Amino acid sequence: MTVKQPTYKIGMIGAGKIADVHAEIIANHPDLELVAFAEKNSARAERFAKRCGGNIAIFDTAEALAMSGLANTIHIVSPPDTHARLATLFAEKELPVFLEKPAATNGQDLADLSDVVNDTNARLQVNDNALHYPAFVAMCDIIDKGDLGPLRSVQAHYSTPIARHATTNLHQWAYRKPVNLLLERAVHPLAQIQRLLGPMQRVSAQSTAPLVTSNDNHLFQTTMFNIESGTLGAQLLFNIGETYPCWDIQALCSDGIIKADMISNRTVVTNRNKWLAASEQFLEGRNLSKQLYDQSIKNMLSYVASLVSRKERRDPFYLSMKKSISSFYDDIGQGICLKRKFSFSVNVAHACLEAEKSMQAHRSNSDYIRKEIRPKADIAVLGGTGFIGRYIVEKCLAENMSVRVVARDTHNLPQIFRDPNVDIVSGDLCDPAFAEKALLGARYVINLVHGGGGNSAEGVLQAMRGSADSIYKAARNAGAERLIHMGSIAGLYL
Repeated sequence: MTVKQPTYKIGMIGAGKIADVHAEIIANHPDLELVAFAEKNSARAERFAKRCGGNIAIFDTAEALAMSGLANTIHIVSPPDTHARLATLFAEKELPVFLEKPAATNGQDLADLSDVVNDTNARLQVNDNALHYPAFVAMCDIIDKGDLGPLRSVQAHYSTPIARHATTNLHQWAYRKPVNLLLERAVHPLAQIQRLLGPMQRVSAQSTAPLVTSNDNHLFQTTMFNIESGTLGAQLLFNIGETYPCWDIQALCSDGIIKADMISNRTVVTNRNKWLAASEQFLEGRNLSKQLYDQSIKNMLSYVASLVSRKERRDPFYLSMKKSISSFYDDIGQGICLKRKFSFSVNVAHACLEAEKSMQAHRSNSDYIRKEIRPKADIAVLGGTGFIGRYIVEKCLAENMSVRVVARDTHNLPQIFRDPNVDIVSGDLCDPAFAEKALLGARYVINLVHGGGGNSAEGVLQAMRGSADSIYKAARNAGAERLIHMGSIAGLYL
């Protein structure tokens, strides 16, 4: 019996969390095979290759993967500020590209990438998986059938809790510029709104004052979008830092309302009937209860089935990703032009860039990180911008101590680091000369930097012991009176 060989040999750029989802979907698709990936972080590359299994070629650059000729299709799942450059690289080599959103992070890159797509035979699609959430697909089917009459307006609410944006995450790309969170998160409901209304012709936005300020950057808690498309209108309330997650969209038609809840995976309909008001309210409540009950039971049975069978995941996010990727390969397999879909995604990104203008009105020119570090400090906290470090800094400030915080990345730090008794020093503590200079004049030192892990007990031991020894020597040479070293959970595996 002849085994069918996969049609598409996929090369992936990036090996972060979203890459695992792509890899799982590829592994469960008979026509797809992951043959290579590029990742500059060697440790991350090794971990990803081990999770994927099989004989997968590893490259340290996208250019090297492109030159290898191993892949006939590319998935780009690298950080968003690399998307435009990498998409252009592979599009110019006439390889189909499936690109994680956003297509680009600024107007110029969007324009340049659009020129590449429109002026060549480039086959490029952005992953607008929000369009494939089961609850939203059900909503679109109901509207497209026309049983509730024509669409009149749309309201959407997207809220994500503060736990997702803890202080340990504030150094990531999403928080380096106010618009980045929109390009990473707001694109989901904006894509759904555009699918319902048609091309967004006019977008305006209003943002509240920033919740967190640091390095002249801001975290905006609430942004309200107003969107127009022909005679139709929509509003999106986008929240960051709320305590309860919410992602729903409500469509008002001439004869009823449809509400899709992406998190709970439910779609409910309220429409007119021929009964008197009192009867109508009763029947409406009974109908809504039945819809919620039936869909909740279906979701629970699907979840239990996936656990018992241990087969492919069935959660709404995974299903949306699977459908988005499958539709991309269906389109290129049938020779369907992807320019229209790419234009759709560019328009969504432009809506986020338009909203950025409202954020700029709130931005200040202050820079709280002192350019000249004071020569002496009561205490230096190494790795002090992390989860534990924040509480140590707060405790020290409560004791009226002067604190010097030393960390590799000082982007978008929480409010506590604006205190006048805090100095921030940015650099690599693996550099002995920098470490000694950073600790000079500090009376006490607390070291929260454990040195990383390894692929074996010996590797973990070497990394942890080497890091601790390096910090000890730097503190001794800098004249510190006392050093407190905090280990990590990795020590349990020694």
